[in-house]
Amino acid sequence: MIRGFIKWSVKRLSSFHTAYTIFQLLGCFPLNKFNHPPWKYRLHRLYMWIQYVICISFIVVHFLNTCFRSAQYMPEFIQCLYEDVVFICFLLGIICLRRDILQFENFLHLLDTTFSKAHTTIVKDSRTKAMKTCFVFLGFYIMTGLGIASEFLWPISDTDLKIRTKVYHTKYPRRKLLLNIWIPGIDETEPWNFWIMFIWQLYMFLMLTIVSLILLTIFPLVVIEIQAQVKILCNHLQKLGSPHNDHQGNRILYTNIEKNQFVIVTESNGHPYTGHRLMTKYKKQKHTQNQWSMQAAYEQHYFKQIIKFHQKILAVINNFVKTINSFIIIVVLGNHIGFVLTLYQLINQTTHMSGPKLFKFLCEYLLLVGQYYAFCVSSEMVDDFHKSMRTAVANSKWFTCSRSTRNDIRMLLLRLHKPNYPKFCNDWVVLCKPGFAGLLRLSYNVVNLLLLKSQAK
Repeated sequence: MIRGFIKWSVKRLSSFHTAYTIFQLLGCFPLNKFNHPPWKYRLHRLYMWIQYVICISFIVVHFLNTCFRSAQYMPEFIQCLYEDVVFICFLLGIICLRRDILQFENFLHLLDTTFSKAHTTIVKDSRTKAMKTCFVFLGFYIMTGLGIASEFLWPISDTDLKIRTKVYHTKYPRRKLLLNIWIPGIDETEPWNFWIMFIWQLYMFLMLTIVSLILLTIFPLVVIEIQAQVKILCNHLQKLGSPHNDHQGNRILYTNIEKNQFVIVTESNGHPYTGHRLMTKYKKQKHTQNQWSMQAAYEQHYFKQIIKFHQKILAVINNFVKTINSFIIIVVLGNHIGFVLTLYQLINQTTHMSGPKLFKFLCEYLLLVGQYYAFCVSSEMVDDFHKSMRTAVANSKWFTCSRSTRNDIRMLLLRLHKPNYPKFCNDWVVLCKPGFAGLLRLSYNVVNLLLLKSQAK
């Protein structure tokens, strides 16, 4: 069954297409009006606005609770503030991608015309790695969901009951929702109000889980797919200077490395010949040219294909950076705030909180750290593409190539020595492992400063 799914996924398009389709089903993105009937486009647009109203209204009532009720007790305020940051960041992320919908669709078209699927083994391996990455993120989400459910089902202690009575002023303080929200004039602990808001919150949790899982995995998954294309390119770089043979040992000439197209060469009077127009072009240069000059001409043609494929991969990376530029800025800012708030909850309230609440806070912190670390590792992977290509050239027989080909290889190596980190916000934001470690140190210092101020009071 898994083999069948992998085989099906290879024939499908990039994970970016999957994200685009799911966002349309959830009402985050509109349908393409040129590919759908007018009535279906208008109906989906109405559905999209209803979804936005439901989500924004929930964020508003949660923010009202944070400002006017939870602010009376600092631990509750920090927890609610962190939840507000999470909801607002994901909403802004969707809005930014929705605003750049044309850029999003252009990137989808670029993936269709650029990515090579001829080398099925490499593509299958990348899809398998992408699935494992999704399962890791899904495991973090399941652990966080279990933490939230355990806190919800855990009986309220007498100390927490007094705090809830003082802060929220509800009729039934023992009856609590998954998240604290406040609609002026409505008591959320009344039976009908409670169940309606509880279903509303379950729906929001489902939406948040799906949307956040896509948004937080889209960067690593696309980088994994680009890495597969770089591996295909490196395989061809390693063949520089060596005779090219197929699986049966026949001498071949590549006509399109992206589609893995080639022609088989046979021997006639000691010279390679074929009816393909490529060899006809070579023979028109000089009728009396020897085998070495023909091989040099083929090397030039082969290396031009490599350069063309490399330029396409760079175009995909640059277009991808432009597509998610605004979203990455929101992710960085949200993580800076989220690291401080979650770490403050873990350090300041450890002795006063119940086991399920501590487990929930720990899972939230690990999820936050894990997703940001995955972004930094993915950025490092993009920078390592040039290192892989340099290694591939070093492992090839480049020294047997003609002088003109060696000069071209030298120019390529000069470009490959430059850093290749994805840069966002006009080169102000660069995700990397040292930056991740710096963020952890910064959040720890900020939390220490907050603790010192609270102790001074």
